[in-house]
Amino acid sequence: MTLRQCALISPLFALLVLGSGARAQNCSLAGQWTGSYSGDSSGSVAASFTETGTSVSGTVNGLSVTGTNDGSQVSLGAVAKHGYGSASGTFSADCSTLSGTWIAVNTKKHKTKTGTFTIIQCGAPTMMFNGANIAGQTTSVVAGQEIMLTGQAPNQECVSATVSQQWSLPLENGKQTKNAVGGYTPTPTSYATASVTPLPTDTTTTSYGPFYFTSPGTYTMTYQYTFDINGASGTSPVSTATFTTDGPTGVSLLICGGDIDENDGADCTGNGPLGKVAINPGPVLQFGGTAGNVGIAMTATATAPPGNFTWVQRIMGDVVTATPSAGGAVQTCYPPEVPAVGVFPGLDTAYTYPIVNPAGTTAYDNPSVGLPNSYKKVSRAFSAMMNLMWTPTAAAECTGDACTIPVPLGYVNWKVSATAKLNKKGTWVPSGSGSAHEFVASSSYPTWTSWVTYMGSLVCH
Repeated sequence: MTLRQCALISPLFALLVLGSGARAQNCSLAGQWTGSYSGDSSGSVAASFTETGTSVSGTVNGLSVTGTNDGSQVSLGAVAKHGYGSASGTFSADCSTLSGTWIAVNTKKHKTKTGTFTIIQCGAPTMMFNGANIAGQTTSVVAGQEIMLTGQAPNQECVSATVSQQWSLPLENGKQTKNAVGGYTPTPTSYATASVTPLPTDTTTTSYGPFYFTSPGTYTMTYQYTFDINGASGTSPVSTATFTTDGPTGVSLLICGGDIDENDGADCTGNGPLGKVAINPGPVLQFGGTAGNVGIAMTATATAPPGNFTWVQRIMGDVVTATPSAGGAVQTCYPPEVPAVGVFPGLDTAYTYPIVNPAGTTAYDNPSVGLPNSYKKVSRAFSAMMNLMWTPTAAAECTGDACTIPVPLGYVNWKVSATAKLNKKGTWVPSGSGSAHEFVASSSYPTWTSWVTYMGSLVCH
């Protein structure tokens, strides 16, 4: 048997005998029960019972009580310091409610009082997710999947009697996890800024969410409520839901350039040299930019559930210096940027990064700058951080725009230093190179408050 709570007391002395009528299941008293009694006197009932085998012990309105339960009938001894009495009742079909009569006898005055009682067990609450009660269960989800939970008492009487509610924050090994967020703000149509939405802070309402786990692992959520029934109050058991979260593992990113075919969506087959700085038609000073001379390519692989890689590049710095052919001050120029130029880091062009192969496994970049004849020397110092993320396929039962968010996997820092000089023959001569650091695994989201649009002319001064 398990533990329960039951509540009944006379204003003087009382013995509690709870008899069960015919029912489809054996009803245990273990747990917490609340309710009221009335008749010759009235009052609230609050009791807590434990069961070990057929033995019952506990308290009724603060008074100790013991008894037995054979699975169909509960008999309890006196619940007062003096006297004796009895009570009997029947359980509801779901074992949540017990109603009956009680008798209390004052042995000193030989007075007998009778009445009726109804007590209710407000047990462990439900925790609903996608239409299913997951309390006490282990549920499989994926990183980046929207989670919205709803909790409530297990029966209508206790729902109506609920006074307060309490959710935990998402937990890992019993402590608040760092691998959960309330959302990620950029969308394909709104990305001038980006930030991480914190976890919801209101943990005292019927629902909690939305939130998203951001890494594979095992996490938990808890929920409980307090209640008051006719002045008898109590706190429910804690319900716990466990989430086994799948996501990308074994993440790898190869970096290469040069002689790969970007037009055919080629992947890097290993880490190799990057492309070369060149003068290309325009003329432009460019890092890569032609067949057989791709500036930089990054190819991602991972073992993952259904979903897609998501690429986000931020410009960490981009400064062009230009020396006029006719003399005068060297100009310092920045690419077009919102809200103000020269503020880094800023999102590169669009969310998500648009220059990828059809499979979404490889991202390319070939940064360039124009070479007007009015200048004799143009230099560019360019640096960027490419963030690799992953977005799960939305669950079939989820609708709306918030079903999934990308989860961060890591980043690559890379840069280009390039110069073009106009020689005496009127020919531009390139120099410089590009380099990249190794991929760094990271669970940090890329954020920005500036957007480098690259739409329009350089802004120079």
